[in-house]
Amino acid sequence: MYKAFLIKYGEIGVKGKNRYLFEDALVRQIRYALKEVDGEFNVTKENGRIYATAVSDFDYDEAVAALKRVFGIIGICPVVQIEDNGFDDLAKHVVEYFDATYPDKNITFKVNARRARKNYPMDSMEINMELGGRLLDAFPELKVDVHKPEVLLQVEIRNKINIYSVEIPGPGGMPIGTAGKAMLLLSSKSVILILISSYIPYSFSVRSSFSVISSLVASQDTKAVALPAAVPSSSAFS
Repeated sequence: MYKAFLIKYGEIGVKGKNRYLFEDALVRQIRYALKEVDGEFNVTKENGRIYATAVSDFDYDEAVAALKRVFGIIGICPVVQIEDNGFDDLAKHVVEYFDATYPDKNITFKVNARRARKNYPMDSMEINMELGGRLLDAFPELKVDVHKPEVLLQVEIRNKINIYSVEIPGPGGMPIGTAGKAMLLLSSKSVILILISSYIPYSFSVRSSFSVISSLVASQDTKAVALPAAVPSSSAFS
């Protein structure tokens, strides 16, 4: 059913005029992570949203696992995207989505519609009420709870219409490669260690750096050690 993922980010959203640099870095990291997944993906950004859209058959679980390792992502939303062919067509797809996603209909729900396109003929509250009514007509056992619903059905009116209700947590933080260079100065009996890198993978910094530091401290010599920039590797954060 799912052919695309809506990628949500956190701290990047508070950036100013250079926000696009962080978004581009996140797009690159997503593309890099999805190379390990069976299938092909088109990763794009559009009006504050990043999408990973499958252009061939793919392994859903592998794709989710790969995205969950990408720093900068706070939420991974499997999304159904449809063209805007009128409200009746939207309601039909929403009912089909709900039926396929939640076999047990004895649950509470809430519809949360947002319009990025303000020329849509209905406002957000009207969409919420009408879609909620269509769902209640289709599945009478459903109940509405606007405060603490078990299912929060999101409908975004954009160039296309996004329908989703599941958000898988990501690792958060900032994309790899956006923190610039790092320098660490340790002084003990004239020992200076300088680490220069775009980023230092966990596996290298913990295992290798401390052994280098220990050997330098033991030698009691004055030395400077420069480490080359690391290449992103999926094993570095496994």
